[in-house]
Amino acid sequence: MCNRTIKGSGQSQARVKGFSSKALIKATDSFSEENLIGKYQFGKVFRGEIKGQKVTVKIWETIVDKGVHRFGNEDRLRDEISLLQHPRLLGDPNLVKMIGYCFEGETLGAVYDLDPQDSLHNLAPKDEFNWLQRMKVIYELANLLEFLHTPIPAPHVPYRVGNIDAAHIILDKEYSPKLADFGMTVGGIILSPRALRMRILRERFGYMDTSRAMPWERRNYMGGKDKGGVFEGRDIFGFGCILLCLIHKRVPTLDGAEDDRFVPDYAAQDAYEEYYEETGILNGFSFVHKSLERNMVSLRKMDWNLRSWGWSV
Repeated sequence: MCNRTIKGSGQSQARVKGFSSKALIKATDSFSEENLIGKYQFGKVFRGEIKGQKVTVKIWETIVDKGVHRFGNEDRLRDEISLLQHPRLLGDPNLVKMIGYCFEGETLGAVYDLDPQDSLHNLAPKDEFNWLQRMKVIYELANLLEFLHTPIPAPHVPYRVGNIDAAHIILDKEYSPKLADFGMTVGGIILSPRALRMRILRERFGYMDTSRAMPWERRNYMGGKDKGGVFEGRDIFGFGCILLCLIHKRVPTLDGAEDDRFVPDYAAQDAYEEYYEETGILNGFSFVHKSLERNMVSLRKMDWNLRSWGWSV
């Protein structure tokens, strides 16, 4: 049972403000490259500022990319507004806090009360993103998934994110992760008819368990037929991929030469098989990046010294 305490869980729905497309253009300096954090499954995410307040701005785009059909963005925005205002989720420390939205013409956007450090996708390969910060992300993300997967009273079913992805996680200045996309989320207040529009969607390259990628799984889940926790397993699989990305300092990509492509689960297996072929040793293999291993050694030495003084890290 999840013991997560949510500060806003007893509050009424938070008020969100409607923003014009001009306001979002001004906030992001015309969606400039300097303010672009990165792409996510359904669009782009930007840094912004509104009346002196640092914010994160997410924009939905109507495109089709790599076989992922982008449709129903208006419904996705409506669902996100409902989700992030729901009393059970309001105030969760690892969900973005929505303060506004834009629903004007072809501009669909969300504004979050979040001064962003960067996306997890961008930070994972960087040397300055140290071991303790990475473990903080993993710990808080695990707590969030445990909370979302916790059984809730009928007729609702637990939430399933559906597209766990490093590009969908934005870190604040304290390196605390915030889940910022809910375009494939089902369960909870996402009613069955609304969830059916996602039946042909799939996770992005590198986070998808191909053995559990069948479109009827969402329909079965919303109908209470998720036998064996298959749908929950997809979130856990995505979480495992993020864990591998963080300890190996690489993220899934289709860019560059074929031998430079990275799929976390295959990469771990391939690296182990290569290690075994070279050494003939079954034990002792580590997928942790060497720079992070050195970081871990330094932390152990620090911990030993502090313990000798009666302290601990």
